[in-house]
Amino acid sequence: MAVSSTLKSILLPADTWSLDVDLRYLPVVRFLKKHFPGASLLEVGSSSTGITPYVNSMVIGADATFPDPLAKRLIPVVTRYPLPFRDESFDVVISLDTFEHVPRDFRQGFITEMLRTARRYVIIGFPEGQAAEDHDAAMERYFSRQHGTPHPYFVEHRQYKVPKEGEFEQYVHHACGQLGKSVRMQRQKNVNIHLRSMFMRLVWHRWKALQRMYIVATAFSRWDWLFHMGTCYRSIYYLELNERH
Repeated sequence: MAVSSTLKSILLPADTWSLDVDLRYLPVVRFLKKHFPGASLLEVGSSSTGITPYVNSMVIGADATFPDPLAKRLIPVVTRYPLPFRDESFDVVISLDTFEHVPRDFRQGFITEMLRTARRYVIIGFPEGQAAEDHDAAMERYFSRQHGTPHPYFVEHRQYKVPKEGEFEQYVHHACGQLGKSVRMQRQKNVNIHLRSMFMRLVWHRWKALQRMYIVATAFSRWDWLFHMGTCYRSIYYLELNERH
């Protein structure tokens, strides 16, 4: 156990063995450290851990369930739409890889609630576009061949549909009209789709030796920007909120 902990502290940016999770969170963590150190954070769809391995502050986590043991710095709030917080309660509201699991009829409300409860920034990341949808279909087939059953995440992606390009912007503009807010929006590409296909095949393979190769590959997450080139699986949107009209 001591050797494992030492290796983690040397190789990994957080106490995790997941390259996919690191690549998802590290650009957001870098942004927060640069622009909003000490900001009050709400993470929507945090589950039992969320961003907490990467930050030193307490985080409010809002989710429908918390199935695993809670991370030390996570304060859980069991909730669904609407969020049980006052307007502009948090400096920054984040949500990563949750939006695609929201049924389409509720996506507008999901975005509106994030913008309502944020004071300065909303940061949201999710797989987006046709390339991501095709990638999910290929990964679902692969997972089913390896394990004999479909992965529930992919089932939801297929049922609710990965957001199309331009869909998210429409939700944001509609929410701003409702709330009397305006935003400045920046988009960041996240995780080359071909690299993701390779390393997810390692983690889901039945052979333990290939799964261990995935753990070794996680050490490269310290240089996560090397993964975010070309056609990417995920988009991360940074929404800077302006004053109410």
